[in-house]
Amino acid sequence: MDLTTGQRTFCLNLSGLSIPDETTVTHVPFRDSSGNLIKCNYVRVSASKGGGSNPPNGVLVELSGVSHIGNAVLNELSGMQASSANINPSGVCGFGLLCSYLAVDSGEWHGSNGEVATAINLVIGGAPSVCDSYSITYGNLFQLNPLRLSQGYDKGV
Repeated sequence: MDLTTGQRTFCLNLSGLSIPDETTVTHVPFRDSSGNLIKCNYVRVSASKGGGSNPPNGVLVELSGVSHIGNAVLNELSGMQASSANINPSGVCGFGLLCSYLAVDSGEWHGSNGEVATAINLVIGGAPSVCDSYSITYGNLFQLNPLRLSQGYDKGV
């Protein structure tokens, strides 16, 4: 973060969300430290798989609250295909991660021109092995008033 960017982010770590050989969807609303729902223009998700040498697993991070048509839950859009014979991209609003042995993969989204999200859906592919843990950082990134930097103001409480 540089001196002209403001940041107010929260972090949530999750585990035990997936079931081997089943596709699961977990809804994660954005909440502040008091439990209030918040609108965010930034989200970053990191996923890792601890052990085993099974093939990598796909994770789709779908944004909620951003204007788009169709979603992974109501319309059963997947964004991930089991084989190359049925390639049919869905247009889910979000990004994907690849979870492989002892590696951490991450992706992020930063809204522009006032775009905000209220939650994410983690759509975890039904591979024989599953991701063990997820780290979700969400919040707001915004421009600070540069005059506040030059006049000796502190950041407040």
